[in-house]
Amino acid sequence: MKKIFLFAAILSSYSATATIHNVNNNVNSPGSFTNLQTAIDNAVQGDTIYVAGSATSYGAITLNKSLKIFGAGINNPNGLNTTVGTIAMGRTNVTTGANGSKLSGLICGSITITGSFSGGTIATNLMTDITIERCSSTGITINTGSNPIDYSNFLIRNCYLAAGSGNNIYFAGSSVNSIYNNFRIENNVIDNGIIFRVQNTSVDVNVVTFSNNVCINKTTASSFFFPVSYPYPGPTFNNNIFYGVWPEGCINCTFSNNLTYFCNEDELIDAANPGSIGSGNIIGQNPNFVNYPALGGPFNFSHDYNLQTSSPGKNAGTDGTDLGIYGGASPMAIGVNPAIPQMQNVTFPLGGSVGVGTNLNVNFNSYKQD
Repeated sequence: MKKIFLFAAILSSYSATATIHNVNNNVNSPGSFTNLQTAIDNAVQGDTIYVAGSATSYGAITLNKSLKIFGAGINNPNGLNTTVGTIAMGRTNVTTGANGSKLSGLICGSITITGSFSGGTIATNLMTDITIERCSSTGITINTGSNPIDYSNFLIRNCYLAAGSGNNIYFAGSSVNSIYNNFRIENNVIDNGIIFRVQNTSVDVNVVTFSNNVCINKTTASSFFFPVSYPYPGPTFNNNIFYGVWPEGCINCTFSNNLTYFCNEDELIDAANPGSIGSGNIIGQNPNFVNYPALGGPFNFSHDYNLQTSSPGKNAGTDGTDLGIYGGASPMAIGVNPAIPQMQNVTFPLGGSVGVGTNLNVNFNSYKQD
């Protein structure tokens, strides 16, 4: 009973500062909206939207205001997942944009983030404090276009990214004066595709840090980086595992305490990554995942990317934790639901009726999702 009271108290205190909207497109659903874009259009800056699991996609959405959107998860053991189409995040004017937004628990197509708007300048083209976590996506594009944009404080963590032959993380556009600061890509499974691509080689991307990711299954004979980055310093790669991929094409990057295995080229500090530096890397050694095909392969929820006790990646990170998704600051079990309480069941009294002005006693159970 204490858990129930606590759950109610959390919702009550949060509702004091922001409105919570519920979206459900199932037949005879109890949601306030059946269409996710309609809910977004009716929400105001700072609101939260809960999107129920469903066998039907909620379709493509455009997000131009600061909202937190929580789905039911990408591998929900307690019901259906939440699927949407492509997601476009951007700005409409000086005061309104997707800054401060959070996406969690969604299966989605590509996510495109654009911080510029008509008439904007570097002082007003801002896109900051974006969090994407516990989602599945076919790729995330940060688009500068031809206008300088201030991009800061991006966090992509605990996600499954599968771009196929495309780009998992893509800095697109021709602007050379954009500002980038504090991009963290951590504790994700990155399957196939190009892990990181920078369209304009005059962009300084040394503010990007990849930590504790598991990168697998590069099926086409091309580099995993394209191109990163010239003439500026490239990103920093710490505590990642590269299994059966092409970890090449990174210019002036820093590689520290990463592990490579079964790659076409296992070396990280060599001519394939010109100008790159680093130390503590474990080259050409099996990470000994608890459950993953010896010859590699595409991601599957049945895999277990924990490290066996015999793994050379145990406690081998720059912070003394394991390499891969179960080490670092944000260890994860891939596919876990959003970290919000979820109602499990509701019980109404049987028989009788309730008169006007009298109380209806309802019992409900919820469970915590870490």
